[in-house]
Amino acid sequence: EFDIEVAIKVIHREQINSETLQRFQSERQILANLNHPNIARLIDGGTTDNGLPYLVMEYIEGEPIIDYCKSRKLNLKQRLGLFLQICEAVNYAHQNLIVHRDIKPANIMVTRDGNIKLLDFGVAKILNPHEYSKSVADTHIEMRILTLENAAPEQVLGEKITTRTDVYALGTLLYQLLTEEKIFNLEEQHRRTFEKAICEQVPEKPSTIISHTNSLVAVKVPERSLVTLKTIQKTLKGDLDNIILKSLQKKPERRYQSVEQFSDDIKRYLNHYPVKAQPEKFSYRAKKYIRRHQLGIVFSGVLLGSLVLFIVMLTMKNSAILEQKKTAELEASRANEIADFMVDIFSSSDPNENAGKEKTSFEMLQEGKNKINQVKDPQLKVKLLETLALVYQKLGQYPQAQKLINEAIDIRKKQVSTSDTDWARSYYRLGEIDFESGDFDRAIKTFKKSLVYYKNSGLDDEYEKNSPNIILAAIYSYQGKYLQAVELDKNNLRIALMKYSPNSVEIGEAYTNLGAEFRHLSQFERSEKYLRLGLQSRLQARGEISLDTAHSYNQLASTLDHQQKYQQALDMALKGLSIRQKIYKNGHVEIAASLGNVAKMYARLKTLDKAIHYKLEAVNMLKKVVGIKHYYVVGSLSSLGLMYLDNHQFTLSEAAFNESIDISQSMDDSDSPRIAYPLTGMGKLMLKTNQLERALTYLRQAFAIRTEKLPPGHRLTVTTAAFLGEAYLRKGDKTQARQYLEQALKGFTEIYGSNHERTSKISKLYEQSMI
Repeated sequence: EFDIEVAIKVIHREQINSETLQRFQSERQILANLNHPNIARLIDGGTTDNGLPYLVMEYIEGEPIIDYCKSRKLNLKQRLGLFLQICEAVNYAHQNLIVHRDIKPANIMVTRDGNIKLLDFGVAKILNPHEYSKSVADTHIEMRILTLENAAPEQVLGEKITTRTDVYALGTLLYQLLTEEKIFNLEEQHRRTFEKAICEQVPEKPSTIISHTNSLVAVKVPERSLVTLKTIQKTLKGDLDNIILKSLQKKPERRYQSVEQFSDDIKRYLNHYPVKAQPEKFSYRAKKYIRRHQLGIVFSGVLLGSLVLFIVMLTMKNSAILEQKKTAELEASRANEIADFMVDIFSSSDPNENAGKEKTSFEMLQEGKNKINQVKDPQLKVKLLETLALVYQKLGQYPQAQKLINEAIDIRKKQVSTSDTDWARSYYRLGEIDFESGDFDRAIKTFKKSLVYYKNSGLDDEYEKNSPNIILAAIYSYQGKYLQAVELDKNNLRIALMKYSPNSVEIGEAYTNLGAEFRHLSQFERSEKYLRLGLQSRLQARGEISLDTAHSYNQLASTLDHQQKYQQALDMALKGLSIRQKIYKNGHVEIAASLGNVAKMYARLKTLDKAIHYKLEAVNMLKKVVGIKHYYVVGSLSSLGLMYLDNHQFTLSEAAFNESIDISQSMDDSDSPRIAYPLTGMGKLMLKTNQLERALTYLRQAFAIRTEKLPPGHRLTVTTAAFLGEAYLRKGDKTQARQYLEQALKGFTEIYGSNHERTSKISKLYEQSMI
């Protein structure tokens, strides 16, 4: 455990109403899914004993950005550096389908180290359909909250909000950063006058407004001391005027198409390249070229001037450069179209636009699919299909996700020139969906295809090239191939450590996966060590309210269970469940996994009524989310059967085991290690009810499968041997009993130690077989 300083955000009781509660819940949902060094991190949230909702946030020790720049007299280059950090944070939010909608100086803090922190996502727009309906304030609420001086024309007019709305707000921010003046100085005017100015009045150029200010702005040009007003105007005039005014265009389509394009133009300015906001004139581009290469040009002398200009002209007209530019612009356009496409789909859930009828997430997604069918550009169509497939995948709707990704692959094969890297990524996404839907054989084939394409791709990123092996290890683990899985996971950790810091998401995942495999191999101390390392990394990288952190709690609970630390295991399992229920508002596979883990811990603590309650909830949720024919359901029903057995509800126990066996056989899974779970459970039930012949039939079948499929001396094989020994002993066949009990005693002693309750029980049975 460790102590950290936090900021607590609470709504004042007098301000509580449906609108503020909606905003608060929205902010909490958004921040739970954002992890970026320039976005203030959510640590926890909930409701006080007095019913006041609160958020526990990362404590930011710093100043608002304008105050920070003034107090330190930052030069132009330093201010643009801070602005580029803001762009990175906003672009990250856009990639996660979130439009901030209220970017302004008061919402941006700068730490002592000069790091930006973007705050207040209270009126942000979530474009994720899973969370949309419960979190997004309508336009009327938004306009009462927003600061007008940073609002875009489409916000004032109540029109469609897109990622370009944030581009406009970033333009107003950059205007203030470089001039310390607002774009419209209308503080004394009526609101209606202000709104009209936003929609109709063209802002003054930054270089012009500087001349009206009463105080000298503390801006330095690069490599110069504090300069005069005239020099400041000269610095702003031209590129910076054009960049800012392009971002402030009244019509969204005339602005930069994305935040990334906006920030790229700033970088081009800083590196003396032509900016996209300037007209395409040869003289301008030649001037920029000479500015970048002035040292070499001065060296060449006046006599070579005409030759230099000729070379510049040829360079500027080079067709390869123009083609690269065209490709880059096309990619930027497609990226923006994808973001706006998602905005457009999920904006349709607004009851104001649907005669009061609120659309479901799946209705909106179907509308999105219909719109994709009308897209003519094959490359854009592929990107949109892959984007929509990802949304279905995140919602656990795997058949729809599979159909969409396969359609995208078919278009790639027939109509789109595709690089090895893009093929690798497409097959990786398909393999992920195959895996999550439970089709392991198909997933293995798909991931191996992805690995071949990655090998031929020429990518330098070894971590991405290895990414299919991360999930292949998980598949081998589910198939009981633990030795293969652990070797892959060791290599996965090695590759991750070459690229990422210890407190990163990727290292957290690698430690956690390896810890889980050591548990499967009954190496519980090593398992706990790596799982705790994974939990520490994930807490540092993601914070408490994170699916990654919940997964670590769940895995650690399972290992602590095997070490008989049942109360600690329950505490971990309950933490994991709580986090997942906060993030997922409806049923989900991960909630079901946590419910099952909590149930198991209650069973260990002999609180069987609670155990059965949680397990039933998990089984019903899984059937609804993944369908009945799924290996998750097979395992969960087996666990439920054991709980009914321990609670002496034998009829219900037998029904659960039979259902699990039937589902497994219907999935053509009759020789998988998974079917051994309900077979062993049924054998245990027959032992309990003294049906010894039936017990032996089930247990021999389970033992044969586990002996063939699992590593020698595996915990599950040893457990089945123990039950077989007990069955033969009770039948009176001490010779057979002794053979299995000896194997079980040796195995349990190696795995758990001689003092463990399981080892002690088998030792007593073995002694009886020797009499």
